[in-house]
Amino acid sequence: MTSIKVRYALQLKLKERSKRVSNESKRRHLYQANSDQPLLLISGDTTLSPIIGVLKEALESRHVAPIEIVLVSSNKSEQYRVKVLQDLVSEHVNVKLHFVSPKREKIAMEDIYKIVGSKFPILNKHQIYLSGSTDFISNMRTVCFINGASMRHIYFYSEINDYDYLLNAEC
Repeated sequence: MTSIKVRYALQLKLKERSKRVSNESKRRHLYQANSDQPLLLISGDTTLSPIIGVLKEALESRHVAPIEIVLVSSNKSEQYRVKVLQDLVSEHVNVKLHFVSPKREKIAMEDIYKIVGSKFPILNKHQIYLSGSTDFISNMRTVCFINGASMRHIYFYSEINDYDYLLNAEC
């Protein structure tokens, strides 16, 4: 009985922190890079909204450095948002879009991390934005860190306890 109370108390604390961070992130801009700093936006098999939001802010801020977007998706419900991304990519020469579909290409999720790691081996100058499940973000953060990204430059969006939030990895 005590462990249930402790777990419930921890869940309440996490929910409260998520609410606070969610409100703070809604008040601040998602895009925080210099215009000449390369961006890497990686979306796991969840909503594309955070990635689209960061991309739109970067383009509105006249971001000139390369912007690489990696979509790891088998989610049919997000296909209409892919069209939005494709339209933005077609209008800007510095934006590239990469698709990885684990189901269609018969790739295990563990291999996705290797593919992204080999595609982007040097990330020490990048600002990185991740979106996806908690496990996806944790594994992708590790890949980015191993490839030279500073934890200060890795931001992520996740869904925990129905509260959406964007955090810096050091939070």
